[in-house]
Amino acid sequence: MSAIGKKLKLLGTNFAFLILFLSIAEVGLRIANLGYDNAAFEPDSVLHHIHRPDYSFIHSNAAEHEYGNIPVRYDKMGCVVNPQQKETERCREKVWFFGDSYIEALQVDYDSSVTGLLEMENPDVCFKNFAVGAYSPILHYLKLKQLLKSEKPHVVFLFLYANDPAEDKQYLKEAKFYQGEVAAVDGGMPQWKYEIIRNSNLLRLIRKFYMQMTVKLENKQRKEEYVLSENNVILAEPTLTYLKKFVMLCMNNNVKVIVSCIPSKTDVLRSDFNTSSFSNQIKAWCSGKCDFLDLQGPLQKFYLATNTSPYFKNDIHFNNYGHRIVARTIVLAQIIKD
Repeated sequence: MSAIGKKLKLLGTNFAFLILFLSIAEVGLRIANLGYDNAAFEPDSVLHHIHRPDYSFIHSNAAEHEYGNIPVRYDKMGCVVNPQQKETERCREKVWFFGDSYIEALQVDYDSSVTGLLEMENPDVCFKNFAVGAYSPILHYLKLKQLLKSEKPHVVFLFLYANDPAEDKQYLKEAKFYQGEVAAVDGGMPQWKYEIIRNSNLLRLIRKFYMQMTVKLENKQRKEEYVLSENNVILAEPTLTYLKKFVMLCMNNNVKVIVSCIPSKTDVLRSDFNTSSFSNQIKAWCSGKCDFLDLQGPLQKFYLATNTSPYFKNDIHFNNYGHRIVARTIVLAQIIKD
């Protein structure tokens, strides 16, 4: 056998052993039920990424282990819904929520989330949670346009966060335009890649370790920094334009719209909001245009009174206390009719 033939044979043998090893590892991990059930996103040609319709999974915090074994269910529209109950058939009022991972609320049990708490207090109101992680006003606007073609709610809540301007700038780079406005933001990644990652325990476990190492490095670099301070964020384009388009779309369809802003964990725990914080900029913008729901005050008041954080210790999202405060603030504002 020639030298080239021997090398090819060796490569073939090594490749076969690699495939065998990966196959054994995948089977072993499935038997042991080890892996990481990450949020079930799918690429979308208009909304960049969406929740997989009619899908259930168990969500865990692979990075910090602050929460785990959270059952999550998405309905046929991709809404986060109660995993244990059927949806309300008859509604005296329809209320829709738009936001990012804070309102999506995969970090707590559904009954402890904002929408879950409000459902228990208002059993004849149909709450639809359209929040999706990493969504910002451009994607909120595109989603709302889609939904209003077939259904109209009575009330819409839009929750913003201080990273929205940065995300909107990125989505604008990937956007397709029609008649001067964003018509679509293509998610790009082929569906088959998502399916492989979603169905492979081995790849999910590798992703879990990658996330753990990334978070540890970030924490080491940040030291005492929890997350961005919204005092340094400017409400600017394109977020400003698509916030206005979202609000106008609601008004033109006779839908009551309430805009709110999720306060930064850093600023709540340091009581460090200045007059030009992102929350205050949103509040000022809403003046004379739409209703604004203040969350900064109630969250700070709770923390100062109890010395208990409404956020997880390491993760930036709301814990049960945070969701309870937001839900109670909505109830006290009497936005949802009795």
